[in-house]
Amino acid sequence: MKFTCLGDKNRITVKGNVSSTNRQPYPFIDVTGSPVIIGEEPVISSGVYIHTHTHQFNKKKWINMPPSYDETPLIIGDFVFIGVNAQIMHTCKNIGDYSVVAAGAIVTKDIPSCEIWGGNPARKIGEVE
Repeated sequence: MKFTCLGDKNRITVKGNVSSTNRQPYPFIDVTGSPVIIGEEPVISSGVYIHTHTHQFNKKKWINMPPSYDETPLIIGDFVFIGVNAQIMHTCKNIGDYSVVAAGAIVTKDIPSCEIWGGNPARKIGEVE
């Protein structure tokens, strides 16, 4: 899998083959916050952006403050499909096995196994049988 990384690539653990379109824009994985664990046989489409930190926008001098994050890893389960241009935000810590993230979705919370999520913010729109 080709991807662009911000931060230490050693904070990304890949358990098996990852499928992605081998064309730009490659998936972008930001590991300046929490680590990322990618399971077996997921598909991560082009333009996907995985965020692991945020800024402290609720404080007046946020520009001078370090990014905010916790060390809980983001886990992308086995056989997950993440559609083109989807964004996984720092508040999501788990995408369950066999789940689908629709193209363009903005994922702000955990996704249980075998569910299809889409929209902004992403919400459950179906189930995988």
